[in-house]
Amino acid sequence: MQRVTVYLDGFNFYYSLKRARKTDPDFQKFYWLDIVKFFDHFMQPGQVLQKVYYFTAPDNDMPRRARQDALFKANRLLNDDRFDVVYGKYYEKPITCRICNAKYTIPEEKRTDVNISAYMMHDCAQNHTDAIILVTADSDLITPIELIKQHHPNIKIKVFFPPNAFSKDFSNLIKSYNQKITLLKKHKTRFNNSILPETVTKNGSSYTIPEKWKNPPATPAVIAGSDPQPLSTATVPQPTQPTTKVMFIIDSKYFHDGLEVLVDWTLPYLPRTGEYVNAWLWINAMTNFERADKLLTKDGSDFLSRHFKDYQPNNPDHEDWRNWLYEISINTTGHVKYVSFSNHETYGTVVHLVLSDNVAWN
Repeated sequence: MQRVTVYLDGFNFYYSLKRARKTDPDFQKFYWLDIVKFFDHFMQPGQVLQKVYYFTAPDNDMPRRARQDALFKANRLLNDDRFDVVYGKYYEKPITCRICNAKYTIPEEKRTDVNISAYMMHDCAQNHTDAIILVTADSDLITPIELIKQHHPNIKIKVFFPPNAFSKDFSNLIKSYNQKITLLKKHKTRFNNSILPETVTKNGSSYTIPEKWKNPPATPAVIAGSDPQPLSTATVPQPTQPTTKVMFIIDSKYFHDGLEVLVDWTLPYLPRTGEYVNAWLWINAMTNFERADKLLTKDGSDFLSRHFKDYQPNNPDHEDWRNWLYEISINTTGHVKYVSFSNHETYGTVVHLVLSDNVAWN
């Protein structure tokens, strides 16, 4: 019998579900999921799912943490030692606005990628598994997969992309192994067959779905995240009479110190906390830099150079660059978070909003 272990990137998975529900509200039902049962549906004859590791970090916001804990406890109650949570940690990250020098901190999640890599490589080295399923679209995890393939060629490797998430680099790597990527968005039947009952009871213990997860998603705002569209057809509201300035801080591992983009905001209301914002609003406003590559960390430069071989770093209007920014935004940057309001002698009130690939906004 082939032993299968699942390594699930919790942030990538959960926030992909939240993105998917924007076009299909059914995906909200899958927040309350029997995670082991779901992956059991993917087992082939001769395979047994021995464990699911869920990698995340405990949220600093107590209501969010309570919802997260209810899900984990329900899964542990039903699945015993076949389900385990591996926690990272939050750190306070200082940010200073380059326009108005406003200072604030945001929580930054650390260790998840390292934890996933360490657990996968340990299990392979100790002969604890015969096959791995990695659930993520984070291309930072390509390196451990390559090392496992090199040093443990008999280990079977599969990569599942969470709903509404995709990585061209990961897809190309897996294809080079003559394997196919599994797109979880195409498996709604398996999701539906794995929804937990509203109250999970066993051995005298019970856990109930959080009330907030029962409610249907709010109607998205005009500027909330839309379906991906090619650059040639993307539309962005054009300024008519600027009402305020919004500073978007794109807090991503691909950019130095948070990428800041100042936008003229003319829509009738600001985005709501926890909402997704169409990335074209800030990408099309990026005109205040000399060389695009100066914005990037080494991770960003390496990713971009792999992604687009003909990238022109001295041409910020190059279509590949702008489309790459959009792909980064829909796959890694999360919800809106208000962090500061400040006055500037030139711009007046500047509203600071963070979109982050590290922070669990809700």
